[in-house]
Amino acid sequence: MKNIYITIVICFICITFVSCGWIDTKFRRSHNNVEVEAVVNSWLGKVITVDPTVGFITEKGDSIDADMPDADFRLIRYIGGNDCTSCRMHLHKYNEALRTLSDSAGTEVDFLCIVCPNNLDELRRILKTENRSNLKILVDSRDSLNRLNSFPEVNGLRTFLVDRNNRVLGVGDPAVNPRIMRLYTSILTSDSIRHQFSRPLTNLVMYPAFMKIGRIAAGDSVVGEFHVGNYGDEPFVLDALVPSCECVTAVLSSDTIAPHSDAIMRVVFREDEPIGSFERTVEILGNIDPEFTLSITGNVVEK
Repeated sequence: MKNIYITIVICFICITFVSCGWIDTKFRRSHNNVEVEAVVNSWLGKVITVDPTVGFITEKGDSIDADMPDADFRLIRYIGGNDCTSCRMHLHKYNEALRTLSDSAGTEVDFLCIVCPNNLDELRRILKTENRSNLKILVDSRDSLNRLNSFPEVNGLRTFLVDRNNRVLGVGDPAVNPRIMRLYTSILTSDSIRHQFSRPLTNLVMYPAFMKIGRIAAGDSVVGEFHVGNYGDEPFVLDALVPSCECVTAVLSSDTIAPHSDAIMRVVFREDEPIGSFERTVEILGNIDPEFTLSITGNVVEK
């Protein structure tokens, strides 16, 4: 079901961007639907890392430090140093878009705009005149968050609908694209999304809690088994096991774990290239708080 959902989202976004002209002209001349699909596919389910200490700016243009508030859903927008900041901000359009999305979700949809300004004074001027609703603007003058997350090169693919864990649910800018707005509204009103945030949470414990491989020759495989215990009072229901790369596969022996019971997670690591030291992860997604991640470390050398 999850794969079908992701496929529908990818197809919708690709058709919207490529056929309806909501993507950069230069990009349309040199890219096709397959390449757009590849970008979108790589971002759906990905977690955007945000460091709030980089620096927020208030509506008056003052710099402050602030923590990210808790929100079930958020729009995250990135504007790079090579973009025309005044052309890309269109903050007044986001006020209306956020109201529409919040009504659909039945809860407030938060907003964060990450900006690497080519002219900080110009950005301050824009915020003083346009950011009357005090939308959150995170100024990243060193472009560190872009380097950390590797945001897409194309402006049309630099806005994301994310959940409370900054996990990407959709790609595209609803403030300028009515079709993306309809897609996001559909996502926020879907039964699967509502179920995700309405079901009771539980707690997991894993033992061993990490996988230390040590030295391994390229092309060889290592298998590990881990006990995943549900120490909460609610049944655990698995949504997905998400490895950080294709070199890792993981399978849980049961998609549900009763309270005070456990299951076995089988993990296989194989890397065909001598990459040296590495750290990989397997994230367990479901009705748990906080999210649970297995860390895999080692050193892949030539055979």
